[in-house]
Amino acid sequence: MFRSEFPFIYVVLLHYSVVHYDVEAVVDGKVTEIAPENQFSVNLNADPEINWNELDDVEEINKENNMTQFSIGSGYLLEDDMAVHFSSENFGKNGKGSIDTIYTSKSTSSDETCDEFDSSDEEIAACVRYDTNLGGFEFTQDGDNLVLLPGQLFVDVYEFRKVLRVYAIRNGFRFYRLKNEKARVTARCAKSGCTWRIHANPNWNSKSFQIKTLCDVHTCGGIDDDNREATSTWIAATYHHIFKSTPEVSVKLIATDLLKKYGIECSVHRLYRAKQKALELLGQDQKKIFKRFFIVLDASRRGFFEGCRQFVEVDGCRLKGLYKGVLLTTIRIDVNYGIYPLALCVVENENTYSWEFFVAKLYDQIGCNGGEDLCFMSDRQKGVINAIDRVFPNAIKRYCCRHIYANFKQKFPGTLLKKVFWKACRSPNYLEFSKSIEELKKISDAAHRGLMNIPTVYWAKHTFPNHTKCNNVTNNMIESFNDWIDIFRSMPIVRMLEEIRRKIIKLIHKRNEDAKKWNGHLPPFVRRKVVEARTAARGLTVIFGHENTFEVMEDLFKVFVVDLGNKTCDCGEWQILSLPCKHSVYSIDAKRLNIKDYIHNYLKCPAFINTYKYQYFLLPDEKMWPLVLYDNLQPPIIIKSVGRPQIKRRKEADEPVTFKRSSSVKCSKCEHWGHNKRTCKRTKVFSKQVNYHLYFI
Repeated sequence: MFRSEFPFIYVVLLHYSVVHYDVEAVVDGKVTEIAPENQFSVNLNADPEINWNELDDVEEINKENNMTQFSIGSGYLLEDDMAVHFSSENFGKNGKGSIDTIYTSKSTSSDETCDEFDSSDEEIAACVRYDTNLGGFEFTQDGDNLVLLPGQLFVDVYEFRKVLRVYAIRNGFRFYRLKNEKARVTARCAKSGCTWRIHANPNWNSKSFQIKTLCDVHTCGGIDDDNREATSTWIAATYHHIFKSTPEVSVKLIATDLLKKYGIECSVHRLYRAKQKALELLGQDQKKIFKRFFIVLDASRRGFFEGCRQFVEVDGCRLKGLYKGVLLTTIRIDVNYGIYPLALCVVENENTYSWEFFVAKLYDQIGCNGGEDLCFMSDRQKGVINAIDRVFPNAIKRYCCRHIYANFKQKFPGTLLKKVFWKACRSPNYLEFSKSIEELKKISDAAHRGLMNIPTVYWAKHTFPNHTKCNNVTNNMIESFNDWIDIFRSMPIVRMLEEIRRKIIKLIHKRNEDAKKWNGHLPPFVRRKVVEARTAARGLTVIFGHENTFEVMEDLFKVFVVDLGNKTCDCGEWQILSLPCKHSVYSIDAKRLNIKDYIHNYLKCPAFINTYKYQYFLLPDEKMWPLVLYDNLQPPIIIKSVGRPQIKRRKEADEPVTFKRSSSVKCSKCEHWGHNKRTCKRTKVFSKQVNYHLYFI
């Protein structure tokens, strides 16, 4: 290196060796060797004989003949270890033609050279190198097809690697990486003897990555069914949208799609790893979230005070995402006996501290004088009971009878006890309740003592206060809500809450539109209850008294007194629900009165409209949210359990088993149901003298 006479200009002298090529030319489809006297030497220091400036127009690959065309005259195109001869006689119109000769001489002096090619008359491929002086062109995808051409530019080496992997997967071959660095990537087909090869390195300005050499013809002729380029990471990225919309999708469905689209047969283990990586990728937003999260929509809160009854059900359900956790929910029952979601809360576990957090936040939204006149129904979980006692000391509490019976039946099983238990729970008056309890005591004194240890005010229907206008003895409504959002419980937390919010908004809008189409003053469900009461009242006998009082007889030994003025009935149903029972409906119809005048306002259409009249404010894209500065939040603790994670809900002991195919299979060996002859544990013995079978178990 020396300094020239011009300032700041340095001249670099490099020594280049002279490279000799033995060239074989393809003439009329045959490979002929050029005579030794026709061999030529190229001095890379000297200017080439070909005018490279003429190679400025590179056409796309002709899709019909899959050949690369150039606008040049005759000459030699020099490759790292080969020379390609172009003849102007072989070019078509406008001076365009295709490569008509290939190389042969092999050189191993450079790491970037092609591998040893075994070229013959039957296996001939064209290897093209793109000159960096031509600039190149940006890589673009043609729909679902990937076409690689010499000169294509990529953003960086990472984009090129991704495209190369997808290209190999879609074309059904594996490649071996000779060089896989940031400065260069060289790869060849993994099958021995195949001529496919590609080389790429940074462009002349080092701002992009460019394909320099491409031998795009395979001579191996084979397709790899178990393509290892289809790694679990690639599968996770390719089917990211499916795992996002349906996290519980079966890997068998992914395997079928891979075989159909790409002809790849993947192992189940690879597919499970791909699914896990996709779910972890979807769960990255959880790492910046919270330990506990409480959400209540303002429209739900306002509708709570306008039209819903003072009855609240609370419960929790397990989440199935990466960080697990529990979703605590609160619902109310609207006028039409529909589920009305009120508040949601994501916590780390269902314990006293998490329930206190949830109930305290709920009190900030709906609390009034310590929860006076409010009634909470729960599953008798210790954490929620303690939290309600501390935060809502004046509230009324109910226990779900289904959960009470789940504990009751473990000690006192039997169908007879079950019937008596539910009869006692649903008795609307003290007389019927006492008869049921006495019957229970006759069957089992221990069962009677065990049940009466729980105060009846928490579970017996006849003890419910009248102002709640609700006679529910179970929290099946909130169980239905948990099932309603079950498809979202395996999603990342943020997306789960967003999907639940959108579903609630759709529900509120639909009910608001439906209410505008109703005729009359009663919602459909309330009207149906009245029709059912009229049907049940057939066969009753009524005796009129003074001041709108009636004596209604079901039979000679069962008489109920109805007072329309005070809206009471001896059966107790009217007082608890504020909806006329069959005895009061019969009396109202006998008096020719309007039944809607004897139904509480909580059960009429205006209350329903007031519940759903408030507008839910829709959220714009997250990028348009105002910037709020906050401390960095730590991710929740990942709790990993032994074995395969449980997704399905644990069933009760007496809960019916889901239908399985084994229950409809009959064994051809012992002729019993529920198994086949392969799993049969009975030995079939035939007797020659007696025409019957003996089974030994």
